[in-house]
Amino acid sequence: MSFIGIDFGARKAGTTAICCLQGDCLQVLQSGKGEDADRFIREQLKRIGPQQVFIDAPLSLPGAYFMHGSDYMFRHCDRELNAMSPMFLGGLTARAIQLKAEHSACDFIEVYPKALAGKLQVKSYKQQPIVWPELEAHLPYSLEAPSSLHAYDAVLAWLSGYRYLNGEALIYGRPEEGQIIV
Repeated sequence: MSFIGIDFGARKAGTTAICCLQGDCLQVLQSGKGEDADRFIREQLKRIGPQQVFIDAPLSLPGAYFMHGSDYMFRHCDRELNAMSPMFLGGLTARAIQLKAEHSACDFIEVYPKALAGKLQVKSYKQQPIVWPELEAHLPYSLEAPSSLHAYDAVLAWLSGYRYLNGEALIYGRPEEGQIIV
């Protein structure tokens, strides 16, 4: 099954990265500073043609906006994982939901790389310089050490997808409101 992991960043900051399997090696692609990240993702979706996209971005709003509960800031999955509110992330959340709507041929699934790093006990998560062997030990395919923290998160997003497809992932939240795969 073809799938990718995305660390979704600000639109023009050059912080969006995609991890995918090419042959028997993982590859990370990253948008450039000033490049439109959404266009970059659309081009890669067309080129790669994944069936599933595991993305580090909120793909839904709190249930209170749809008459489910009274919390207008957090979804149940955000509270379980101590994640940021989709409302705080605002425009990033809107862009991710729009990408999902525009690419209905792909199944978009929300992931949280920080939580996976915690579950895998990757103690060096988000440290500079990147300590690669801690995460590399968990990968089923080879990959050169990522050159940025965003690439590292894209690899974790891909690994979340791999774990999900192999029945090893943890699922947080409620289906009617939104779930995060770890």
